[in-house]
Amino acid sequence: PRAEKMLLNLSHDENLYVRKEAILSLSKIHVPTLIDTIKHILGTSPQPEIRAAAAESIANFRDTSASESLVIALEDTAALVRQSAIASINRIWTKGSIEGVLLSMEDDDEKVRYIATQIASIRRLETARSKLREALYDPSPWIRIEAIRGVLALSDTTAVEGLIDILKYGEGEEVTAAQDALRSLTGIDYVIE
Repeated sequence: PRAEKMLLNLSHDENLYVRKEAILSLSKIHVPTLIDTIKHILGTSPQPEIRAAAAESIANFRDTSASESLVIALEDTAALVRQSAIASINRIWTKGSIEGVLLSMEDDDEKVRYIATQIASIRRLETARSKLREALYDPSPWIRIEAIRGVLALSDTTAVEGLIDILKYGEGEEVTAAQDALRSLTGIDYVIE
């Protein structure tokens, strides 16, 4: 905590890397009142790298009052900021986080969609059922694998058609995951020739 003043000064340094590291460090010195400073940086900094560092830093406070700021950051123009925000949302989960995850499952950035789909799967979000089924057709095989895990976690038998499509058109790990999911959901071993 004695480093608070120095870190605050460094968060305005000329060097972008120094500012970023100072912001990340502010959350590690256990001064709860600094969360408002980090929220302000997240909402106002002109540099995406700094906003992303602020989004990452917020989660370290473990203060759910910051969840709303992170959900707002999911609409940032910079993918880097949205990536940090969605990852942090999972760490300080609130009921309001669900809307942010659902929104992020449709993001233009593959990494944001991947993290959001993974969260929906891990947290077994009932409200994400249809989005998880849609994610079975995502261009990214990694997102499709997370979607498979999600529909399986929710025991969503309405996803069978999408899983069969992965068997027909997918490759490697996603095909194995789809076969396992189909076996668990239907009790049938599907083989596509």
